Amino acid sequence: MSRGARATPPRTRAIASLVDATLFLLLVTVAVGALTLAPVAPVTTAPAPDAGASLQRLQTVTANPEYSLASGARHADESLVAFPRESGPTFDRYAHGSVASLLADAAVGNLIVDGRAVTHTGDGFERRVVLAARNATGPRVHVRAVWTPYAGAPVRGCVAAGPTPPPGARVSTAAATLDSGFPPVRDRALRAAQRDGYAGVARVVARATVRGLFPPTSTARALRGDYPVDALVTYRYRRVAALLGTSVRGPVERVEPRAANTRLSRALAAALERDLRRSFDSPVAAARAVEGGEVRVVVRRWARA
Repeated sequence: MSRGARATPPRTRAIASLVDATLFLLLVTVAVGALTLAPVAPVTTAPAPDAGASLQRLQTVTANPEYSLASGARHADESLVAFPRESGPTFDRYAHGSVASLLADAAVGNLIVDGRAVTHTGDGFERRVVLAARNATGPRVHVRAVWTPYAGAPVRGCVAAGPTPPPGARVSTAAATLDSGFPPVRDRALRAAQRDGYAGVARVVARATVRGLFPPTSTARALRGDYPVDALVTYRYRRVAALLGTSVRGPVERVEPRAANTRLSRALAAALERDLRRSFDSPVAAARAVEGGEVRVVVRRWARA
């Protein structure tokens, strides 16, 4: 499923690199698919510039960021994985797509578990995409892309570009959603809520999240790949496991991603169940909040006060 470097229509994404695109998705992001706009109706409390126009720019303007994965090696915890080389041409990558789609990629790639970053592999990509977003939208525009299994979840990803509106500014807001690449499971979560309560919702969300982060087929391919791909994916696996209080060393060393994913899913489900019980009045309310299949992009544009 490798993708060429040629230009693509603005509503599609294409990523080209020195390795297959599936490896890029594992190393930096899992967001895939075309931009799907929610009804864009700027929300205003007073006349203000049209945020919808800025959102449209993000959808139609394309960018070709060049970046390196080297930050992932330089900032890695050596107790999890040792990186004999931390820079060089094998770490270099480039991408192509609409700025909105690249923001979604950066958001999912900037994975945070319980308030802590998983890796720094996508740092260079994020910086380039943020610059592209600022160039596309101009001054007095703030853009934020967020992925989360449900609002307030301890697992999430986000990226922001541009300054925040100053106090007293007249602000217009517009939003869009993109496919995150994670399986949509709200209906399944609702059925699980009726059958197994909070625990059922947590299991459904955890399995979908882990499968989205580590698709078994492409993960196995990455683990068998050349350096630094194999080391970076191994580190991502072990780091997520460590943050969840479990270990996947054996399954990862044997290149058994399904077994590793089962361990991660169990650990994540336990954490999510605790959070869901604190955050929602009922299992059904928790299931209705599930939104892991989407990345939400919010644009705020303002005029001088």
